[in-house]
Amino acid sequence: MPRIIKTFESLIGLVCLLFNITFLPLYNNPMKVLKIGAIWCSGCLVMKPIWKKIENENPWLKTEYYEFDDSPDIALKYGLGAGFLPTYIFLDSHDKELARVSGEIKEKDLLKIIERHREE
Repeated sequence: MPRIIKTFESLIGLVCLLFNITFLPLYNNPMKVLKIGAIWCSGCLVMKPIWKKIENENPWLKTEYYEFDDSPDIALKYGLGAGFLPTYIFLDSHDKELARVSGEIKEKDLLKIIERHREE
């Protein structure tokens, strides 16, 4: 990490300590993955253990699961229909869409997407 950033972090850390403020640097926010599925979706069931493994091996990765039938607002916001389940939407720390995949995806392909967009 460049020296100027470390100095800045130290200064911010001192100010936060003095004023009892919690500070999380913006550039350190990880990406987030929205996982949209359904109980009746066979592909969703196939993907559950794959995602569980990925999440266990990458604890920094934030994921949120939405049940398609219970989350019409999410489906509408991201333009999803029942024919596109499961869907995984990769977002940066500002909720900008980085990537989107649907269906049964191999673990190695998901990991490639995660690694490609990890620092964005």
